[in-house]
Amino acid sequence: EPTATPIPEPTATPIPEPTSANYPVTITDKLNQNINITNKPKKIVSISPTATEMIYKIGGEVIARDRASVYPLSVMKHPSIGSAYSPNMELIVEQSPDLVVMEALTQARFVGEFQKLGIPTIAIRAESLIDVTESINILGSALDLGENSEKAITEINQKIDSLKSLVNYTEEILILISDADRNVYAAKPESYAGAVAKLFNLNNGAEGMEDMGPYPGYTLWTAEKAAISDPGFIFTISPAPEPAPKLSTMLPMIPGFNRLTAVTTGNVAELDPVLFMQAPGPRMAEAAELIESILNEK
Repeated sequence: EPTATPIPEPTATPIPEPTSANYPVTITDKLNQNINITNKPKKIVSISPTATEMIYKIGGEVIARDRASVYPLSVMKHPSIGSAYSPNMELIVEQSPDLVVMEALTQARFVGEFQKLGIPTIAIRAESLIDVTESINILGSALDLGENSEKAITEINQKIDSLKSLVNYTEEILILISDADRNVYAAKPESYAGAVAKLFNLNNGAEGMEDMGPYPGYTLWTAEKAAISDPGFIFTISPAPEPAPKLSTMLPMIPGFNRLTAVTTGNVAELDPVLFMQAPGPRMAEAAELIESILNEK
């Protein structure tokens, strides 16, 4: 009697994990680390406002951030891992990140800790326009957002180029900041604030001076130095929140500074501490626009 041939149960064809043609990729970051990225990072932790803003500028997103990363506003929904100066490693590990993005100049000391934890890191930097655009390009390659990074770089360069011809200021300028002990420092062209001023070829009175003090790219500007300088315009940065007084209002009371022509004639203006100090990066064009508007309104 004929018997039916058993029909085997259908088995599901395994679906391979989606992969991007752009991975694996090896990139060189701003600490000259060669980082091999095998798959598109999906769980990114940023421990620097500069890093956060660059990631979001090219359409990326983080799962956690340092507490100073508050722009764009959408980043605020993600948990904080503490200060950019002292990130909480336990909180970072809890997020199980596949990538941590940091700032090269101030956070290089954390690389070794992340290496011990087996967490890949990328260091970016924003001390100049070239730094900003190169760092955006690095992140574009790492996050498979190359087209977005190219658009962002073009947008920043075009905006800055459109501003350059609007400023024709030839007198000496200074960019000043004060610390908690009321010492005054001047931004050199090597600082981020100085680099923004340099976009307009402004004559920076602190150029060529030795780095001194807590701020990279700044030099101590004593009353004695102030007494032998006479800038036509002074920009001030006041990072401390209110009710702390603004440096621009304090200069008329500081010996050596109170006699400067810029101070006696009112050619002093505050710069946004976020744009010029706390979150250097892809908003460099906005920082440049602020300098342009101040000089053309004086």
